[in-house]
Amino acid sequence: MLTHEELRSWYGWAELSPGDPIVAGSLGRWRIIFHAGRYGIAAGGGLKLLFRATSDWPSFQGRDPYEENFLTVSTGGRSKLAWRYDPRGHVQPWPKAVLVDVSQWGLDEGDTVTFYLGDPEGGSPGVRAQTFCERGYEFRVVVDPFASGQYVAVPSPRVDIVSGEPARLALVLPSTVTGGETFALSLRVEDRWGNLAAGPVAEVALSGLDEPAVIAVMPDAGGLARVHGLFRGGPGVRRVQARAERLELAAESNPVRVQMPEDGGLCALWGELHSQSAGEGADLAADWFRYARDAAALDFCSHQSDASQLSAQSWQELQALAARYYEPGRFVTLLGYRWAGNTAGGGAHACVFRTASAPLFRCRDTQANEGDDICYPLPALYAALRGRQALLIAGAGCPAANPEFYDPELDRLVQVHSAMGDSPWMFAEALARGWQVGVVAAGDDGQGRPGVSYPGLGEQVTRGGLTCVYATARTREAVWDALHARRCYATTGERILLAVQADGHLMGEHYVAGQAPRLTVRVSGTAEIEQVRIYRGTDLAYTYPERDPGRTRWLRVRWGGAHARDWPRCLPWDGNLRFERARITQAIPYGFYSAGRGIVRQDEQEISFRSVTAGNENGLLIEVDGQPDATLEFHVPLTFFSVALADLPYERKLGGDGLFVRVEPCPEGSGRLDLELFWQEPVLRPGITPYYVVVRQMDGAQAWSSPILVEGSGQEH
Repeated sequence: MLTHEELRSWYGWAELSPGDPIVAGSLGRWRIIFHAGRYGIAAGGGLKLLFRATSDWPSFQGRDPYEENFLTVSTGGRSKLAWRYDPRGHVQPWPKAVLVDVSQWGLDEGDTVTFYLGDPEGGSPGVRAQTFCERGYEFRVVVDPFASGQYVAVPSPRVDIVSGEPARLALVLPSTVTGGETFALSLRVEDRWGNLAAGPVAEVALSGLDEPAVIAVMPDAGGLARVHGLFRGGPGVRRVQARAERLELAAESNPVRVQMPEDGGLCALWGELHSQSAGEGADLAADWFRYARDAAALDFCSHQSDASQLSAQSWQELQALAARYYEPGRFVTLLGYRWAGNTAGGGAHACVFRTASAPLFRCRDTQANEGDDICYPLPALYAALRGRQALLIAGAGCPAANPEFYDPELDRLVQVHSAMGDSPWMFAEALARGWQVGVVAAGDDGQGRPGVSYPGLGEQVTRGGLTCVYATARTREAVWDALHARRCYATTGERILLAVQADGHLMGEHYVAGQAPRLTVRVSGTAEIEQVRIYRGTDLAYTYPERDPGRTRWLRVRWGGAHARDWPRCLPWDGNLRFERARITQAIPYGFYSAGRGIVRQDEQEISFRSVTAGNENGLLIEVDGQPDATLEFHVPLTFFSVALADLPYERKLGGDGLFVRVEPCPEGSGRLDLELFWQEPVLRPGITPYYVVVRQMDGAQAWSSPILVEGSGQEH
């Protein structure tokens, strides 16, 4: 293997100008300059500028010099260059590529090739940088000097991608606390893309505690602060407010259920079960664990690298890091990895272990490993994991899990939401096949922000999800046991409190009933609760509120779904809507989490928007002042229609995987943040019937409970 200096001398090297840290999500201009080595590059050969799969640097274009993300590629040598951008132009984990073909004459030693990102000659405002922070981000350049089709990575520039100005606060409290006992409050200051935003000293006043408090966020704390609080009152649900006057920012915490010492019982713990660090190496993985513990204030996490990309050494390093950051009573690390076989062989599954060490089983051989531990198809993995205190989570991300494969001992959970969108079809398919599984949600990303995964401008279309477990303790064994028992629920990233019981039995339980079950549902939201739906298997059994007359003068326009169940799932909805004989008085984005998407232009008649969905929903809440014959025109690449406001609700199905547009009176909702309801099933049903709950808030956030399995005894009494 060649040394760094030998690679530089023979194959060449690349540099970045300017080399200053890049502000995440900023518009800028950068040059990556490749210097040819002693080999040069033959005519017919080429080079590539690569970007990691997890990065959201844009799809570069050379068509319109006036628009964002304009790129030029030039050389001072005699060669002719032709370039193109291909999001699948190289091997994982560097698939996104600017490919440059060299023709008519080769590059000589010392010749340069300049990639000008955001070339301003034609008026381009620049290129939108990656939207999440990363230490030592690499602009990797690979070359094919002999026109052989074999590319060699050359020494390439690295730069830190750093956060922008403070734009919002996030205040996180434990979801269950004991009255009279102190607990920790975690405060984050974030930029507009969700990165931790360091800045000048900021004082943040807290209210809602028994004693008001002030947190000082120091510049060297990286946008984080942690203090202790106390609730001395009786049981109930509490929330804490934060206000930073100097920053002109405010936030409200997640709901907290206060219980008394004599209550005992289970505690609600939050975790990230499917995420990984932003790049390769133990240092970035350590950053990932620290972020999960300190920034996201998670109770548990599982770093999920692709097993086929892990070397034996990397797996040993991850096990050591999991051991180092495990703090029973405060922070739980669960060993795991992603087994990503093709759908034909079982599809993607997250593997999570109860133990402090575990074997590594891959679905295929790669350059990172020797192939002596290959388990493919999925039944081979089942056989290898049996008896090893492991569980599997079926995922809908590429490649989608195949519902033809099921092992009741190992397949305990199904992922219903991630930053890649909603995937309720996987859960519905599992129930229809009689699987006994619970539900989880996760980030399913590689941004290095476990538990706080925001979409930028790439394939991540929504906020990453969270999983809540009801566990007996904050230990590895207790958290894993709760997951294995399906005593868990999923959210779209908000810490919505949800408790569901059937005749006193908790979510995940399977029990034999002698009479029709009575369900109790308790919800405490992070926003007003719009709707609670109780499902009997795949059938909707009950909806609260039972009737919703809608809000006067307010409309909700929402759209969503996915292009397909597997790749490609993302579908762009960039478009506009326009009113005739009506005036827009107010518009609020619905279901948007990216600073680069949502409303881009608005006047009294028309709204233009940018949107991408992959199973999730986006939309707008619009207040209108209109005449009786007012109409709405809706125009996106997939469809166009006009509808009279007097004829609402109106819905158009558009194929794909649940693609739709719906225009409706804006729901009135429940008008409450906290809700308790009871529902009686009319009759006891034979066999095993799963009952579960889906909660939706007025802001579009959702929560899904794991099913309670009620088995009819055969005779109701």
